Amino acid sequence: MEDSWSRKKPASNDKLDDEQPETPTSLDRAPTNVPRPFSYRELAKATNNFSVQTNKLGEGGYAVVYKGQLKNPDRFVAIKNFKLGKSATDRRKAFEDEIKVISQVRQRHLVELVGWCIDEEKDIVSLVYELVSEGSLHDHLHKGRSWLPWSRRYQIILDLGCALRYLHGECTGCILHGDISASNILLDSHYVAKLADFGLSRLMDHAIELKTTCNVAGTPGYIDPDFINIGKRSRESDVYGFGIVLLETVTGRSPAAAAVDPTTVSPLLKWVWGIKNSGAVLEASDPRLKHDSTRDEQEQMERVIQVALWCAHTDPAQRPSIKEAMRALESTNVAIPPLPLPGFMHGPSNLVADDMSCETSDSVVSPAASRA
Repeated sequence: MEDSWSRKKPASNDKLDDEQPETPTSLDRAPTNVPRPFSYRELAKATNNFSVQTNKLGEGGYAVVYKGQLKNPDRFVAIKNFKLGKSATDRRKAFEDEIKVISQVRQRHLVELVGWCIDEEKDIVSLVYELVSEGSLHDHLHKGRSWLPWSRRYQIILDLGCALRYLHGECTGCILHGDISASNILLDSHYVAKLADFGLSRLMDHAIELKTTCNVAGTPGYIDPDFINIGKRSRESDVYGFGIVLLETVTGRSPAAAAVDPTTVSPLLKWVWGIKNSGAVLEASDPRLKHDSTRDEQEQMERVIQVALWCAHTDPAQRPSIKEAMRALESTNVAIPPLPLPGFMHGPSNLVADDMSCETSDSVVSPAASRA
């Protein structure tokens, strides 16, 4: 599902229906809305009875998302219905996993939770989010929704970095998002970026690692090769995805085509490393951006590419923390360390041809293609 939304409410397995939302303790320009429970009738009325023809926004493996207009509060929303076709246990777990994480956070660059619905009689569980009006970064970069000049792209990059910095170190515990991708970055009416889709997110203690998993999940092209190898999510995996989004934003190219194996290194990353290796980093930027930008902006683009390659290095030990990456993006006084060549550059095809494998593509797998 290309546009997806996600966010809040703690869950114990047995008492979720009866619990009331807690006021978050960490606020950063917090929304005035306090999430609340909704009845199925309210949501059905808001969505023209969940009309597929007029209100459906997207669909993934675990949920269908509808546009709705609420009366209390009076606002447009995105309603994420967890699918009836899934077993009740699987559906409830997906709902609880997502809401458990979102209940811990609130920040202006995270999509805001408006409420939730649990209707045992209808066998429905739903999450209700703010509707972010300008769609996803993916839509603008690859589907012609609008042209984003460099100044706007750079601010989107900083907005995403702020969201990730908050999740990794400024909220209670540490949140691993698990699926940083252009389709999960939504833009509001002022083109402020908001990170969405917490379906793969996990809450962890700052000093404790998560257990390994045999499920490789995420958006092809953005998945950390190290996660594929060891099966553990980490801050470094989110930083890798951040780096890939930076490359995508500067180059205007998609990190994966439909035919690309989701477990392989992004062809975009290989292509940019090939250009860097030739000594002309700025040549990786979108030609239209270079044509319309000042010399200072071009230097900024080059620096973003360097930070992106740092973040998306295939060796996690070489990657910065999100705080280090943001310092390097925000100040030219912060040095970017020399980077060793990644493993794929030592093979016989160490330079990647400029072909359609990393061109923009409407058929790129969307962030929630297997789950929503």
